[in-house]
Amino acid sequence: MDPKMEELFVKLVNLGLEGGDNAYLTSSGEAPVEVVSIGRQLNELGGMDAMRGGHGNVAHHVSPLAARLLESAWSGIGSWRG
Repeated sequence: MDPKMEELFVKLVNLGLEGGDNAYLTSSGEAPVEVVSIGRQLNELGGMDAMRGGHGNVAHHVSPLAARLLESAWSGIGSWRG
């Protein structure tokens, strides 16, 4: 795996572990800048497969709800539709 991609997966999971489910989408429906930035970087590194990897890591290590919120936060990045 690309070391940069792995680093982004870790950052994404840590955001949720430190900030809870709302780390991915605030209660007002806003996607935090860092979450969007990670999604864009993953898209550039490996497209939809890389983004699915990040999403899967969040679902596994944080929670299914957090992963669902991440889907909404990333809607419109590349071909991702949340």
